Amino acid sequence: MTALAELALLEAQDSFVSRHIAPSEAEIGEMLEATGAATLDDLAARTVPGSIRAQQAMDLPEAIDEAGAIAELRALSERNVIKKSLIGLGYHGTHTPPGPTSWKTRAGTPPTPPTKPKSPKADWKRW
Repeated sequence: MTALAELALLEAQDSFVSRHIAPSEAEIGEMLEATGAATLDDLAARTVPGSIRAQQAMDLPEAIDEAGAIAELRALSERNVIKKSLIGLGYHGTHTPPGPTSWKTRAGTPPTPPTKPKSPKADWKRW
């Protein structure tokens, strides 16, 4: 398949199912040949350990189209309740002491004033 043909498939405005569900029979055959598996069940048995593989079919609801999926998600999102965010308000019952301003103050030595003011209006009184 050429790059233009692949691009045309991606740009197709058809339904969700044809764009997203399952490879074709030819693609499955190529995949099985490349992996050396005889069937998809054989490929799954080689790939997924038996200890985590389901032994019975899953009880799933009927498939729905893209518009139906969006409608279900919208209905679920309408059940959300907006609450006040407490992010950044800290934790209850904790105390964080202030850290030292420099290694010299920790050792008991007072900090030394800068040798040269950063600007003519530097405040030397604070030192």
